Amino acid sequence: MFGGASDSGTFFNDTWEWTGTAWFRRVSPPGAMRPAARAWAAAAFDAARGRLLVFGGSTFSDSYRDTWLWDGSRWIRADSATGPEERASAAIANDTARHRLVLFGGGNTNDTWEWDGGHWIAIVPAGPPPPARRRHALVYDAARRRILLFAGVAADGRLLDDTWTWDGVQWTALAPGTSPPRRSGAAAAYDPGRGRVVLFGGADEGDRKWGDTWEWDGAAWSQRATKPAPPPRELALLAYDAAGKRMVLFGGLDTLGHALDDTWGWDGQRWSLLVPGTRTDTAALHLARAFYWTRRDAARLVAAQERYLGDEGRYARSLADLELDTARYSVMALTEVTDSSWAGSVARGPARCAVGVRKDAPPRIACIRRPGRVLTATEARDSARAQLGRALMIREGAPDDRPRKRDLLFQAVTLFRLAGDADEARPLAELATLDDQAGRRDSALARLRLALKLAGRRGGMRSGIATVPEAAILVQMGEIYRHDAAFDSALACWRRALAPYQQQHSSLEGSVLMSIGAAELDAGRADSAVAAFRGAQVAALRAGDTRSQRDALLGWARALDRLGRSDEAARYRAQAANLPP
Repeated sequence: MFGGASDSGTFFNDTWEWTGTAWFRRVSPPGAMRPAARAWAAAAFDAARGRLLVFGGSTFSDSYRDTWLWDGSRWIRADSATGPEERASAAIANDTARHRLVLFGGGNTNDTWEWDGGHWIAIVPAGPPPPARRRHALVYDAARRRILLFAGVAADGRLLDDTWTWDGVQWTALAPGTSPPRRSGAAAAYDPGRGRVVLFGGADEGDRKWGDTWEWDGAAWSQRATKPAPPPRELALLAYDAAGKRMVLFGGLDTLGHALDDTWGWDGQRWSLLVPGTRTDTAALHLARAFYWTRRDAARLVAAQERYLGDEGRYARSLADLELDTARYSVMALTEVTDSSWAGSVARGPARCAVGVRKDAPPRIACIRRPGRVLTATEARDSARAQLGRALMIREGAPDDRPRKRDLLFQAVTLFRLAGDADEARPLAELATLDDQAGRRDSALARLRLALKLAGRRGGMRSGIATVPEAAILVQMGEIYRHDAAFDSALACWRRALAPYQQQHSSLEGSVLMSIGAAELDAGRADSAVAAFRGAQVAALRAGDTRSQRDALLGWARALDRLGRSDEAARYRAQAANLPP
């Protein structure tokens, strides 16, 4: 498994392998090339050549068209003279009969490509191809010697539920009597022991996540009813574990767009939890009970029904859609979220309503008529947090997403100011990130300086979506200075960030010291870099963070190489290689 993204917007370029009972991180040799961090890449195992192929993908700011191969110990870049254009959310499958990897779609394309082990070959199908799409499922059905294509998002944004096969010459549209509902981001893989294609999850038009299991037998889809089952999700990974003789499902995005890290196994009869995740989808039980106003008369109890919001009854994609309505002063604020219930409040013009939802019960909204007024400070703060939460839900870096995210962040800044609340620092920091990605670094630094001043008023770190500690802002400023080669300014920011944590042994201490070490190396001060990486290694050791220890030791070794102390550098690289995964 390669790369991906967290729900905080961090992109990964790490490599993991499943041993049958646990995940094991593979580390490339020191100095070896590896793909840049990304998500939404296409990947498949090339069984004929014993290598994993990864193509394309994107981040919020970059899209890729590079091809990489993992041979079990290192990454090899394998771009060919011709190949697919840059794209994200394509799909690829391994045709074991013809020893080809087949890639279809991605972005808004419907082209077909094949990888022969060294080159990409553009394929012109004998007949019409499937419509353009992304986030579709593509699996090789070995029993029928066909590639199976299902669902996805069409170029115009519609969700699809069509089934196609590819025989190496032409695409054929099938018309099975029963089919899974339309969806995007489903996980699918072939089970050779039973000769079935297994499909799980995905998302519907309202971004509701599916938690259903389907199988394809070559002629029809059939739904499998199982309990227990993985929580609903989209964009998960599914693959066949030959040693364990079962399908293995990992990760994905839950109902609220949070990244999952649990691992499940499917043996053809039931799902079993193999590795528990570190986070749970506590809001999934409540999302299906989002509600709507049925009339403007809020003087009496208003009936609530599922998944609507607004007088016109438009669909609410998630709880984040229950946000400020600037035309009618409507605010949704969530409080007291538990596994069985949540509560909150809605203010609309002259009415204020208390909301309560309990598990397995219909929502209730009790409304009280009040004189006309504008938002109170509390309501403005609650609404600002709702706007901020909605902005943070925008993950994928499509160009159309950025203006929407920027608009939501500006609304959050304005509402926090109306409330007189220093939590304005968090949306300012997020706006600075967007400015930095667009190359507007002066603007980014100006926002971060204001955010730093506002965060300082808080006098410490608090919990909650709007919280951003001073140290995190200083680290962000340091990264911008480093990109501009202003190493002394970067170091000043990072040392200031580090100061409050020196006596607390905070986990932030190690990451800041790593940044300092990298900046010192960039500035040609290897002696100072050695000291910083040594401190980062000690901090990681205290925190019990093996991954950070390994990174610090490798940085330490790079600095020693610059000083001509290659024997010591080799010793620290060996220590890093011997650390447990």
